[in-house]
Order: sequence, then structure tokens, then C-alpha cells
Amino acid sequence: MKEFVYIASFKHGSQDSQDEDILYMCEPKYIELTSTKQFQINRGTEDRNVMCVEKDEHTGDSYIKSCLVGSPDELNNGLLETFHLHKQCHPIPITTNVKRNVVLKCCTTLTGILVKIRRTMHRDKVVRALKSFDFDTRRKTLSEIDFLSLKDDITINDLKFFAFRLGQANALVKGVEVFTKDATAQTYPELQPLLYRDKDQNILNSLSVVNDHVKILLDAMKNVKVNKKSSMHMFQLKNGYVATNFFECQSQGMVLDLKDQTSMMYWPLDLHLSCECTWVNIDSFATNITTNCFFCYRHSDKFIFSSFEKGFNFVMNKAHTEKFIAINKNLFYENYYYVFDCDTMNVVAKRSRLHNRCVGT
Repeated sequence: MKEFVYIASFKHGSQDSQDEDILYMCEPKYIELTSTKQFQINRGTEDRNVMCVEKDEHTGDSYIKSCLVGSPDELNNGLLETFHLHKQCHPIPITTNVKRNVVLKCCTTLTGILVKIRRTMHRDKVVRALKSFDFDTRRKTLSEIDFLSLKDDITINDLKFFAFRLGQANALVKGVEVFTKDATAQTYPELQPLLYRDKDQNILNSLSVVNDHVKILLDAMKNVKVNKKSSMHMFQLKNGYVATNFFECQSQGMVLDLKDQTSMMYWPLDLHLSCECTWVNIDSFATNITTNCFFCYRHSDKFIFSSFEKGFNFVMNKAHTEKFIAINKNLFYENYYYVFDCDTMNVVAKRSRLHNRCVGT
């Protein structure tokens, strides 16, 4: 078995954390190795994660491209925010923050909470919800749980987990990023006793606070519907509603795979459009393009055809005129729109778009 090799390591997260959060940087060829996953699991007193860094060839900025645990966007911005709080042995390897995927963060928070309570009195329906890989089922299941009923099952560490994850998600929905217990407590003071494992805090009061923040999260998602295809979910704002938070703003055709908890396809995260989204085959609209596509976005007089295999979105005029735009699939970091000629497939123009920044900044 090929041995895992890392280039450098970095401390991150809360300065006063009981856990030691260590992030190890490696070359891309090591990220999926079995030995890498074993290294992450056999962590002892460390809370380990492994990442790969990529440099943008256009801007020269470096960012976290992939990681073993969690989402790269959260890890990237969290490292930038908390790097200075710790004594480090290596210089920080990234230079820019990236756009946050709010929909993914809310979905992973919902899932994480259900995982934590799967061994309680609600085990049967929670396990069914987790095995379903269905967003609506998980959302409904969480809405039916009164955390006050779990007073005999929840530990002080569980309360800290709930408080930190819910605080992060609810803040991000409003456009605010928090990466430490202190920052979360400043944003939501009622979470402070839970975040700092206050043993004098009444358990029922703590669980009541958890109930309140679960409701905040569910309310932020209630005006969004999903169109499911296997474990893939297309998120879309319900008809007649106007987006009032960043979860709703990004639910304009965002596609997530809830089995892997990864993003599959999305608009540029700073492009908040109201659009109609459907799962269709590209042959219904353009027989001269041979790429196999899973779904289509429609906005105004344009169609956006998306391909997972080729990694491109095709934007074509409704009248099928001679030009269309192809946008790189990795819209977190892509800084250019490429305009192609339909006949020759040659690039005829390239224009820059605004550099990705965090929501709310």
C-alpha cells in the first residue's frame, strides 16, 4: 500500500478549543489513498483533515481545491480566518477566500444533527431519513423532533456540536461567516453556554435554545423545493417567493448529491437569478451538440445545458444562433466566461467576471 506523504501542516479553528485541529497539505495524488484516510482516522488527540491546494492560473491566487473531510470552501475561508490564532511551523499556503456554498452547508448541518441523535428514542425515523438520502424527508424528520424529549440522551459535547453547527449555518444564511466558538457566541450570545460546555447551564434551557436554532434553520429553508433524481437534488425557490436569505438566493438550480454531500452543478454563486429549472436531455433543444447532459436551466431567452462528464455548462440562445457560452463547471474558482463558435468550437472571446468573495463581504 502506498504510504501517505504530506508537505506541511497547519493549526486552525478556535484558539481555546479542547481539540487540536490540524490540517495536512499533500499533493493531489495522495488525497484519495487508503493510507491517507487511515491517517485521518488514526488521529489520536488531533482532529485531522487533509487538503490539496491549487493556484489559479489567471489570478495567481491559491486556494484549497479539495479536502478529505467537509467542504473545501469552508475549510479554505476558515484557515484564512484562524491561521493567525495559532503558532505555525509553515507559512499559510492560500491567498484568497472563496465563495461559500450556503445550500451545501445547510444540508450537511441538517444531516449532522440527525446523525447525532440517531441512537435516541427517535432512532427508527431518524435512521430512515438518513438512509433515504432525501432532503425533504430529512427536513421533515428534524422538524418533528422536540429536543426537550432528549434530555436523558444528550451530552454536554452533543450540545456543543449542535450549537457550533447551527450557529455557523444560521449565520451563513444571513451572509456572515463564523469559524470559532468566540465568533459564534458573539453572533448568537444565547449559544455561549453550550459552546463552552457550561456544566452549570440547565439542560432543558440548553435544549430549548437548540430547538430555537433548529427552527431558524428550517424556516430559512421552508420556501425552497427540491426536484430529486436518485440522490441528486435540484434546489429551487418556490413559485411566487422572492429570495430573502442566501440559502434561497443560491437555490436557483443548485444540484447537490446528498449521498456524497457534494455539489454537482450550480450557477455562479454570486449570480442571484430567478430561473426555472428542469431535468431534461439536451437533444430536446439542440441536436447538433453531442454532449450527454443531465439537466437544463432556463432563464429568460437562454437555456443553460449542463454536463457532468465534460464539466461544462452550455449557454445557447433560444433561437440557436451562431454563438454560445461555455462556463467551466468549477464555478467556485473559475474567473472567466469563454465564448465559443458553435460550428468550429473555437474560443472567440473571453471575458473576466468579478473575483469570488464571501457572501456578505
